Parts: sequence; structure tokens; C-alpha cells
Amino acid sequence: MENYQQELEKEQQYLEKTEAVIRNNLQQERSADASSQESLIEAKRELWENANAGKLQDANQYIESIQMKASAQYAASQRVSQYEKALDCPYFARIDFKEEGFGTEKVYIGLHGVTDDETYETYVYDWRAPVASMFYRYEPGAASYPAPIGTISGEITLKRQYEIKKSQLRYFFDSNVNIQDEILKNVLSQNASPTMKSIVETIQRQQDMIIRDSENELLIVQGVAGSGKTSVALHRVAYLMYQGLAQRLSAQNITIISPNPLFGKYIANVLPELGEENISSVTFEDIFHRSAAWNGRVKTKTELMETLTSSPDLEKSQLLRDSLEFFTSSVFRELLERYLRYFRREMIPFTDVYYNNIMIATRQEMKAFLHSSNRTVSTENALRLIEKRLWDKIHQERKKRLKKLARFFAAFNEHRYDYPAYSRYVSVLESTRLKRQIAAFTTINCQEAYKKLITNAPLFYKLAQSLALPKNIEEIRRHSARQMNQGILECGDSLGLLYLKTRLAGLNFPDIKQVVVDEAQDYFPLHFYILRELFPNARYTVIGDVNQTMEKEASLESYLEIQRILDKKTSSIVYLNKGFRCSYEISQYSDRFLATAFPTERFERHDKEPEVFSAVDTPQLDQMVVEAVNTCCKEGFSSIAVICKTADQAAAFANRVRDRLDISCLTSHDRSIRGIVALPVYLAKGLEFDAAMIYEVNEEQYHTSFHKKLLYICSTRPLHRLYFFHTGKLSPLFNL
Repeated sequence: MENYQQELEKEQQYLEKTEAVIRNNLQQERSADASSQESLIEAKRELWENANAGKLQDANQYIESIQMKASAQYAASQRVSQYEKALDCPYFARIDFKEEGFGTEKVYIGLHGVTDDETYETYVYDWRAPVASMFYRYEPGAASYPAPIGTISGEITLKRQYEIKKSQLRYFFDSNVNIQDEILKNVLSQNASPTMKSIVETIQRQQDMIIRDSENELLIVQGVAGSGKTSVALHRVAYLMYQGLAQRLSAQNITIISPNPLFGKYIANVLPELGEENISSVTFEDIFHRSAAWNGRVKTKTELMETLTSSPDLEKSQLLRDSLEFFTSSVFRELLERYLRYFRREMIPFTDVYYNNIMIATRQEMKAFLHSSNRTVSTENALRLIEKRLWDKIHQERKKRLKKLARFFAAFNEHRYDYPAYSRYVSVLESTRLKRQIAAFTTINCQEAYKKLITNAPLFYKLAQSLALPKNIEEIRRHSARQMNQGILECGDSLGLLYLKTRLAGLNFPDIKQVVVDEAQDYFPLHFYILRELFPNARYTVIGDVNQTMEKEASLESYLEIQRILDKKTSSIVYLNKGFRCSYEISQYSDRFLATAFPTERFERHDKEPEVFSAVDTPQLDQMVVEAVNTCCKEGFSSIAVICKTADQAAAFANRVRDRLDISCLTSHDRSIRGIVALPVYLAKGLEFDAAMIYEVNEEQYHTSFHKKLLYICSTRPLHRLYFFHTGKLSPLFNL
């Protein structure tokens, strides 16, 4: 105890010194921030005054100046924000590292680095710094870390972790205690947050290896529920932005593919908390609506999941599954590629182009040019080139044509005085008609092109020859055709149309350097073909859990297909088999719903056993859920989910108990997850709560292998409490 008190005093002194440096740096940065704001305002005022006075000869120089000053001001404000956060908790860990041939250095590790701006002495190292990696990867003893000059080897003589809040050092653990497990138990014992938080204090060795992997262009992470895979992926983004790859990454170079908008909002605070700009998070539906037009209704993934989970018509559900699987398969992608070649060869309605009684180009000439053009050039871009060449030739003849028209109309008495203007008018009319003629074969309507492929049965089967089609392909094709004829695009067809658009138009975003794909187990091959087209220069971090797939049957082999499709020079598949979210008891209970014999490890954090409650009817069932929720609230839990099978069921429950509970019903477009919520199981995936009430788990609701997956997803959401409620006979899926 004596030694602890002595060490505590020393640590308190170092904390005070560090905070003094932070305050000094903060004062300087606030001054710089204020100065940069004034400079920016002055630059904007100068631009405004010169523009109003008519003195603005070169606007670009003013705009460039404003952009530079705005960038400087933003950087200054970011530094201010970081130092303000650092004052609350400057660091969370320390290692004493004795480098071979040198003395021992005390390395304090925090969310952000702290260096004295006057002496350049480092007080705190950023958790992403190479030297900090030793904290996550090694126990006391031999250790090393990579540096620009090579690997630095030595010995960790001390490993310590702190609890600092509001500048107060509450306690620390030394290496004689299992530091990270103790801290992790403390963190996981706390209430769940409405948004995902950073995990820098509790990163495990394997997680750190994933975060700091900069060798692989494609990194696939298979992680069991609660293994922290999403957090790891986001921390990996922050690390890559800190380190840089071939060139430094910015927020504009990174995109996150989220399963739905709600999940995107849930993870949105992690990167800003780590000091990085907020990265754009999009869904495939966002990409579709921004890239591929459809003049009608597009069925969403949420609609599909609601149908699959709620429809009593098993044949209809199976048809939807089969349709989705086919229209997102590698087989259908090959059919689309055949169609693209056929479209380029046979379906562009070239016509001879005449102007001023001169042949500008024949349809055979244009067709030959298109066929001889580089196949890497998209069809739309090749047609634009043809259009440009046509107009270049037409413009050469315009003056001659205008003179001819002028001579012609000058001979008419009615145009004796206005023939120049009338000649120009007629010339414009001719150009307009010519423009429409050229646009008819140089403009591609992707919607109509895709619709023709699906609705034209002879064309469809002509192109599909030798392909391995499903047995019910005609039923699948007819269903999609009927929907499209009614102006409705099915979820799978939207991906087909999007792929066709990317290939026809050469649509891509070369500036994107890093793509994170979350919940990858729910994506099909065509998703990744689309990503390959859209982001040709990107590296990928792909994360998923095959045990949580809902739309299809998935296995570990699906990751091999992702590797094949994205086709990166270096790739790796990493497995996170240890779950941290759920208590030991909840994790053990949820294993009965695992669809595969996938090896899992449990974190030793103990809590109450899950319970199953039986009711005689729905009113009693609702009251039992209300009472369980209230009990959890009295225990201090603030994040409580009533997870229902469908959205309709969740909404109905919330409406019935609204007079007894302060409850909201979550949808995919909600912006936050707070308090007591009711939601369908497919929206719960990826989220976590203090307690989860799984509603109506009777035999009627849950009895198939698909339902077993739903129960696994439900049961792996809570940190502390898991309760099941049912009327009638309990689902047989609960049997061990």
C-alpha cells in the first residue's frame, strides 16, 4: 500500500505537469484559432467588396486564398477540440520500455498525442503511434515495435493502466494484475451507450493486429457477435488516416458501407471521438439512388426483410429469396456482361447523319468505330466521343449552311428584310432536329435497357445459354418482369440495374482509397462486383459474421468468393472468435441458436442467467414485458430493447403499452437509439443494449432454421439482461 501511495503521488505530479502543458498548448491554439477566423473573415470581406466595386478581375486568387484560410482555421479548431478533450483524460496507459543499448523511457499513451510546443518534449503518445503498439501486444518482458529505421527491440519493465476522469486520477492497475481484462470488465459492466464508443483503452492483441495491418489491400474479418469487429474496423480507419498509406488519407478518401441508415448513425461518433473527421457512411440504397435512375418505386432491403420475417406465404417468401439470390449472383453478373456486349454490338440505333446535303457519317462507320474502340472505355463514353466527332464536323459546315440559307431566303419578298435573322432561326431548327437524331443513338436509357433484358424472354434466354440457371428461373424472371411493368423494382433488380449503369457509364470514384464494408455476410457477389467497379483504387476492410446472415445461407467459403471478386494483390482473412459484449451466461445461452458449429470463446464477465417467461394471452404477455422493463430500469439500466420479429409487431406492441412505458418504435431512418425502444430483429443487428426483451418466441413465430438465426441475433444484443417472452408453446428451437 505504501508503494502504491508513493506511486500515486508521482503519477499525480506527472498528470499535473501534463495538464499544464495541455493548457499552455490550448491557449496558443485558441489564439491561433481566433487569428485564423479573423483572417478568414477579412478574406471574405475583401472578396465581397471587390466584387461589388467591379474590381474583381481574377476571382480565383481570392477563392484560393479563402479556401487556404478556411483549411487553416478548421485545422486550428480541430487542435483546440483535441486539447480540450485531452484535459479531461490526457492518457489511459503507460509502459516503461528499456531499449537495447539505451535507457528506460516512460511511454504514456492517450487518445491524442501531447507534445510541449516550446521544448518539443513528448508527454503523451497517440495510441496509433508505433511505440504504443507494444501496450496492446505485449506483457512485461521482451518486446519490439516497428520504426522508420527498422525494428526497435527491448524490454517492457512496467505496464500500467489508469482511470482518469475530469482530470482526476482515480486509480491505476499494474502488470501484476491482468490489466486489460480488469479494465474491460469495468467498461462492459457499465451501461450501453446510444452510440458506439471508441475502444482504445481495451483493444485486444488480435484486434490491434487488425487495426495496424497496412500490408493487405483486402482485409476480411470474420467476427462472432460482440467481438468488436465494427469498432475494430473504425479504429483501423483512424489508424490508417494517422499513418497514411501511399499517401495521406483524408475523410474524402474513405467511405463506409452500412447495412442501413440507423446503423450508420449508431457508429457515426466513433471517428470524431478518435479525433478524425466524420467519414461518410452510405448504404447500397444510397448509392443506387445517387447513381441509377428508376422512374418508379424501388423496394428497399427493409421492405424485403419485413416480408421475409412476416409473410405466412412460404412460397412467396421462397420466391423472393430465390429471386434475390439469382439477381445478385455471379451467374447473373455473367449474363449482364453478355448483355453489355450484345447491347454494344446490336442495340444502339445508329442512323446516317446528313448536314448541308453532306454525309457527316454513316451508321456503318459509327458502328465500326464503336466496335473498334478500346473495350476498357465504357459504351457511354465511346458514344460521347462519337457525338463530339459528329458535331466537330457539323460545326465546320455551319457557316456554309448559313450562307446557303441566307441566299435562299433573300430571294423571297416576305423575307427581304429579315432573311439574316430568319436564316439563323431555320439553322437553329435544323440543329435541334439533328441534335434529337444524334441523341437517339448516343444517349443510353439504362432503366429501359435493363427492363428490356428482363421482360424480353427470347433475348433473356438467348443470352443465358449454357449458364447454370435455377430450376424456377422462368418464375423468377416473370415475377421481376411483372413488377417492372407496374413501375416497381425489386431489391435484387436494383443491384442488377446499378451494375449495368456502372458498366455502361463507366461510373467510378477513383479518389476513394479505403472502403469499409460492414455486415458483409448479408451481401451477395454482385454487391462486391459493383464495389469493384465503383472504387477501383480502394483498399478494403470487409467485416461480417456468417452466423448472422438473414437473406441467404452463408458459410466461410463466401469470404473466398469476395477475395476472388475484389482481386487484390494482397489479402487476408482474420477470425475474431471471442465475444466481449454479452455476459458469460448470455453468451452461453445464445450458443444454442448457432446455425453452425463455429468455435467461439467467452469473456469471463458474469451476470444473471437469461430467463424465459410464459403468458396465457397477449395482454398478460405485454404486462410481463412492461414489468421486466421497469425492473431493469430500477436496476439502473437505461438502454432497453424489446426485439420483435417484425416491424408491425414492434409498432403494435409499442402502441399498446405507450401508456405504461416511455417507449419509441425504431425504424431504419431514425437518427438515434435512446431509452426504451421496440424494433424488429433485422434492425437490431450490430446494435447493443443493456437489456433485451425478446417478444413472442412461441412455436408459431419461430420454428425454422431461418428463425433460429433470428433468435441468435436477438440473444446476442444485450450486455447484462436477456429475457424471452411467449404465449402458447415455446419454440422448439430453445431445445438444446
